[in-house]
Amino acid sequence: HADPVLKALPPRLSVLQWHGEYFHDIPGATTLARSSRYPLQAFRVAKAYGLLFHLEATQHSVAAMCDAFPEDLRRGPLTAQTLVDDARRRLREVQRHALALLDGLLTVR
Repeated sequence: HADPVLKALPPRLSVLQWHGEYFHDIPGATTLARSSRYPLQAFRVAKAYGLLFHLEATQHSVAAMCDAFPEDLRRGPLTAQTLVDDARRRLREVQRHALALLDGLLTVR
């Protein structure tokens, strides 16, 4: 990855995206990540970065989102238990990626 902040992340990364909001185009933005469903998952405008996924998620926060927004779960194919189990399995790897991204952000001048 050519971007100085996201270069520590792997080319393919499985992350939690809870919301349905997304952008098709942001004037002046460089697209840094995309998914099969969303054309813009991470972007940069000058020295500002935007992420439309949750690297900060914890097992507790995933469970809390499931409790707080049950109607969101009804719109998709996953259950609360599936999301919490997935968070438990992948949390350590996701947190490593989050720390790598934060380290990259600290180098932006």
